[in-house]
Amino acid sequence: MAMKVESMTGTCEPATPSQAPGTSSRPTHHLLTLESFFSEYTLFTYIPTNHPSDEFARLVSENQWSKKGEKYKQAKEEYDLALVIEFGKIYGSDERSWDSWRTLCEVLGVEEVPGSVTACKKIVRNTHVNLADLVATFATGQPVEIFPDRRALKVYTRRTKKIFPKATAKSSSLLKCLLRRMF
Repeated sequence: MAMKVESMTGTCEPATPSQAPGTSSRPTHHLLTLESFFSEYTLFTYIPTNHPSDEFARLVSENQWSKKGEKYKQAKEEYDLALVIEFGKIYGSDERSWDSWRTLCEVLGVEEVPGSVTACKKIVRNTHVNLADLVATFATGQPVEIFPDRRALKVYTRRTKKIFPKATAKSSSLLKCLLRRMF
């Protein structure tokens, strides 16, 4: 159930003390988690058990931001960074880490996780899953949906608009390995 919180201005703007309206001095690097990203918007009630993409869409809707507007662009940039950081906190960021690949295999339901990075990587690379869902599974408790092929994943990703930020994701060698050309 989505909750709408309105202010006198009708928006859920981020908390920015001593700052002119419509401007932002918040550095994007301080956002450590999705929760801290959403907490910047003090009039927005973040529901951490919802999918992060749904929560971001709700934030945009409640603020009535245009996708071409500066407020939307800034929030999207910060959200994308928070999503990548959240992925890193859950799975790690080093493509050479067996622990990262083991965790991915476990989340994907691999019953017997191989003991090598190469074998784990092969299993994960041949599994078609939405990266935003990989982050969301820990909050929502919903299992990650595995798609039969890249085409089915692409259809799902477009339909749900659960798009992982490609440019930001490239900062992680693990995420770089998982990215697929979708559009």
